Amino acid sequence: MNDPFSKLKTAVWVYDIDNFCISWANEKALDLWEADSPEELRTRDFKVGSSDAVRSSLLDYQQAFRRGETRGEFWTFTPKDIVKKALLIMSGHVLKDGRMAMLCEALTLDLIPDMELVGSTVMMSSYQLDGTFISANPPFKEDIGSEDIRLDELIVMGSKLAQIYTSLESSGQFKGDVLCRRQGMEVWYHLDATLSSQDGVKKILIHQYNIHNRKLQERAFEKDSHTDLLTGLLNRRGLFDRLQSYRDEKKHFAIFYLDLDGFKMINDSFGHACGDQVLKSVSARLSATIFSKGHACRFGGDEFIWTCELDELPLPIDVLSEKLLNAVSHTFYGEFGVPMDVAASVGSAIYPQDGITTQEIISCADAAMYMAKRTGKRRAVCYRPGMEKENKRLGILAQNLSQAIKNRELSLHYQPIYHVGTNKIDSYEALIRWQCESLGYISADETIRIAESTGLIHSIENWVIRQALQDLKEFREGSDDSIRMSINISGLHLAQADFVSSLEEKIIQAGLTPQDVIVELTETALLDGIDDEDSNVNQLHKLGVGISIDDFGTGYSSLAYLHKIPADVVKIDKSFVEQVGKDSRTIDYIHRLISSLGKTTLVEGVETQEQKEIVQALGINLHQGYWFSRPQSLMFFKSQPISPRVIEIG
Repeated sequence: MNDPFSKLKTAVWVYDIDNFCISWANEKALDLWEADSPEELRTRDFKVGSSDAVRSSLLDYQQAFRRGETRGEFWTFTPKDIVKKALLIMSGHVLKDGRMAMLCEALTLDLIPDMELVGSTVMMSSYQLDGTFISANPPFKEDIGSEDIRLDELIVMGSKLAQIYTSLESSGQFKGDVLCRRQGMEVWYHLDATLSSQDGVKKILIHQYNIHNRKLQERAFEKDSHTDLLTGLLNRRGLFDRLQSYRDEKKHFAIFYLDLDGFKMINDSFGHACGDQVLKSVSARLSATIFSKGHACRFGGDEFIWTCELDELPLPIDVLSEKLLNAVSHTFYGEFGVPMDVAASVGSAIYPQDGITTQEIISCADAAMYMAKRTGKRRAVCYRPGMEKENKRLGILAQNLSQAIKNRELSLHYQPIYHVGTNKIDSYEALIRWQCESLGYISADETIRIAESTGLIHSIENWVIRQALQDLKEFREGSDDSIRMSINISGLHLAQADFVSSLEEKIIQAGLTPQDVIVELTETALLDGIDDEDSNVNQLHKLGVGISIDDFGTGYSSLAYLHKIPADVVKIDKSFVEQVGKDSRTIDYIHRLISSLGKTTLVEGVETQEQKEIVQALGINLHQGYWFSRPQSLMFFKSQPISPRVIEIG
């Protein structure tokens, strides 16, 4: 009779669990088992040398097969003392006498494409309920390096062992990643433990797989995702997770919000590389021994947060605030020993007396920090109820902002970006304006901050996008069809999973193309997920939307990261332009670097003819600033002729 399994590349056999023998096998199985014939293989007694752990596991499998379940594990075989490894797929097979046997299909290593799985052979061991070792299969003994190890000796952490016992008592099983002892080392394994009852005797059966390398990779990835690239401190995500852990554990804690005074001047005067070194030095000071029981975070730019449980604070809050202030307020020495004075303003708050949510407590410390700045800088202030007046104003603004679109209080003004080489407008930057009915004009920066803190940023910026795209069509009527629209997008909005698809839909609805739109993003937003090919920034780039780095030089990214950012245009902050009359070397250096990376330089804040001429002489052709035009409404640009000064460039 033809064997339907004879042409299979895999070894297939039927194992009689009750009688410890193979009752049938195809030709590939004979090769795997080094058998001379089917008859010779059937006569082998697999009970000999079989451990209790293996026998008990097979009986548990038999029960699982009756429930229609299957199993898949890496097994090590030693036919005729030849070591072989294979992925074993096991399922139930009913014999003619009605007993449940095990149908096995073995995928040998040459048939497994994912070689990373190789080596995760199943290790089996069994224990009495008190943890006394009963038996184990050879892979367990070889890997662990012991033939007799108690369960409490195998598991490193007593709390994890207690968790295993609790789970076994409640559900009869435990699955999880556990740190185990292995030949004098601590190694990660995935454990699958079951409470087995055979012949009235209860025992613990454990299947475990070595996952140490994978676990190390996961932990390294988790650290990277919670760590600031430049300083090695926690990033925002890491801080929020830390504070959430405090809250979950019902622990009271203090946070100290630090903002560097004078850091912008260092960036402007000595360059971004020096600024980065200062940030690293500040980070090292926040990691000093006196602060070791807490957690330091680089919250963004030149802002830091240090947090600690109240019970672990090394000093009273007011004294500790001064210690933090003194640690950060210091003279740093840059290249060639040039002294750079840096100070800080510190605001502190306590959970839960000052705020009951993570955002509230950070906002309280932030408010205290701004109070320190407003009262002279270089000082520390604890949050107190008297600061709520400003918070009340912000609350009113937040309430009004939710109705601002409906009440038509929002509008857009546009500032042109000129290409001085062609004397043409390259694009318009859309800038939001809010005329609040009760509080008057609100600055764009404050509007965005309120929108972000209240969660309104998505609806506000979606309105901006739709209006700006519609106005772009108005700008193009009777003018240059190549003019583009530049729109500022918040990092919070960019992080939305549907941001790219939503933007693409709005572009199509406006009858435009992705190439007509430039998205302006901060360095912080661009660096988030910089190495992720599927990040929204990279998706925008692939879509064809122009990407511009906004206010380059005021954020915290090093120039060394610039080559990784998929931006087309780099907008240099106006603070650099203000210095060109005295020294243009810094802006020249930045421009040359930007150009060498295939990106275009745009300068903002051009306010005098001298600045315009110096910058243009450096080869920078994209200019924006009051020298050309203040931000104005669409109707202004449609009704007013362009100033002759604007078109007489060159």
